[in-house]
Amino acid sequence: MIRGEILLSNIKEILKNHKNTYKFILKLKRIIKFLFKSNNLIKLLKQKLNLINAIKTTIMNANTTGEIIINIKDESYETASFIKVYDLVIRGEVEIKSPKLDIIKYTNTTVFSSSDFILCEEGVVWEKFYMPQFMRITPHDEDLLKIENNQIFIKKPSEYKKVKIGYSLCGVHSKIWAHFLVQYLPKLYLISDLIKATNQEITIILPNYSDPQIRELVFNYISKFNNIDVLELKSGEVAVCDILYHISNTAYLSDHVGYISPADSIIPKFVTDSIKKNLIDENSYADKVKNEKKNKNEDKLYIARGGQRNIINSIEIEKYFVEKGYLVISPHKVTFSEKIRLFRNASIIAGPMSSGFSNTIFCKKGTKVLMFSNFQRIFEPYWGYFAKGFDIDITAVTGYDKCPNDPHSSYTVPLIKIKSACDELGI
Repeated sequence: MIRGEILLSNIKEILKNHKNTYKFILKLKRIIKFLFKSNNLIKLLKQKLNLINAIKTTIMNANTTGEIIINIKDESYETASFIKVYDLVIRGEVEIKSPKLDIIKYTNTTVFSSSDFILCEEGVVWEKFYMPQFMRITPHDEDLLKIENNQIFIKKPSEYKKVKIGYSLCGVHSKIWAHFLVQYLPKLYLISDLIKATNQEITIILPNYSDPQIRELVFNYISKFNNIDVLELKSGEVAVCDILYHISNTAYLSDHVGYISPADSIIPKFVTDSIKKNLIDENSYADKVKNEKKNKNEDKLYIARGGQRNIINSIEIEKYFVEKGYLVISPHKVTFSEKIRLFRNASIIAGPMSSGFSNTIFCKKGTKVLMFSNFQRIFEPYWGYFAKGFDIDITAVTGYDKCPNDPHSSYTVPLIKIKSACDELGI
């Protein structure tokens, strides 16, 4: 407020004393430059202050501390599959090593809302740090300030919540549907196994979900159990647990990368089995809407996308599909049951690549998907996982990237190429 008043005062003075527009602009530029430097200085001071108050500790691997309670899966080799790309790729697969998964018991442990590490007395467990892929990712842990060799600087929490016995579903991307589905949802379905193994009253530690569909899914499942408490952590808050039962993320998805590689998505078969058993198969949550009748045109869906990494000529393409009888939807804007119903009833789905296509887990086997993408993303094995694991017929169509070296680049796909792909696929 004070800087704003100073700026206004200076502008008034300039207007009084300088009728020459050029001089006025020069002085105004100097003032703006000064304010810009001041803001940068304030940011730098805040960063320095955060580092002074930071928790500095050694990064550990999970197997160096804690006690294994339940082995979920042994070390395995998982297939990373590529999707078909119109006029370019027919098929492709690589086998990638996937680490073992255990539910581990820790004592005197701190859990963070939007970070993948857990703080113990001996150090901090941050498993992705020891994965070969770490060298090329940009960590998105909210509480991370700095990494120095095998030391980590963690932002001092704003509030501490005391928990006697906890089980965490928190992490970097725990509130984002595409990540939640394969990295955190299988953790939710392990609660029953944990209760049977420990026979203890447990507090489920959750992030403060902004996605109402994730929230509905999680709380619907938790409501099946008696003697379970729930603690929701806001940004900056932590849970300090006397005992923590914890399992690493059930799949590996890179936080952020500068280019796409087959090692960016490692999703074990265990995840597919868990989703099918608990979310898709008979007597599941999704089964409630299985036999609901579809409305007109709901057999053909067009998934709209906003924001970055979008198709530049989206208006003409969306118009083309609307004229072909496709229903335009935004999956995150409908209710969870409505989303399940729409994807169950669809026989053909099209649109620019987005997390909305992860909802194809609810589709019938053999559902055809035509996905538009920038060139870098066509080799992202995340989508190959859905094609192979849930028997979905996915084909990508690529065109011209605005920024060829950026995996988040927007792009143009010529309408004539999309029409040709549609003809070939019979859609």
